[in-house]
Amino acid sequence: MQKWTIRNSFFSWTPISLFILCALMMYLIVQQYSKGGFTAVIYIAVFGLAVNLTLLVFSIVKIAFNKPSDLLLQSGALSVRDNDFKPEAIQAIYVSGYFYPVVGIKPRGKRIVPMDLAFRFAGDSDEPIAALRSWAERHQVKFSTSTFWRWL
Repeated sequence: MQKWTIRNSFFSWTPISLFILCALMMYLIVQQYSKGGFTAVIYIAVFGLAVNLTLLVFSIVKIAFNKPSDLLLQSGALSVRDNDFKPEAIQAIYVSGYFYPVVGIKPRGKRIVPMDLAFRFAGDSDEPIAALRSWAERHQVKFSTSTFWRWL
């Protein structure tokens, strides 16, 4: 059994894209209001803005306040943040980046990596990534060094 400390990956495209969507929706609301007052487009845009702001706050809180946790590599399972995954339940393991690599574990049946399964290693990451790669090869889990999408 091997154990490493993991942290959240602080950089994520999710909050950035949600912020851009909120800014565009606010622009749409101001433009529509200046043209003709309150219309159905404004009500729809305000609803969309409320949903996007809620998701934005949720994603920032989730990234900022998640405590460091452990990654355990066992002979028949992989444990991330006290969630055990058998090799059959993992579709792929991704590593993105070079200087501060981010690891993503994609469960079977999911299109993108859940944010809880995207992390970086605390400290030096060369040894844990090599061990994770050998664990994936031993259990016939796809291991790829490429970018990946993650979501809430």
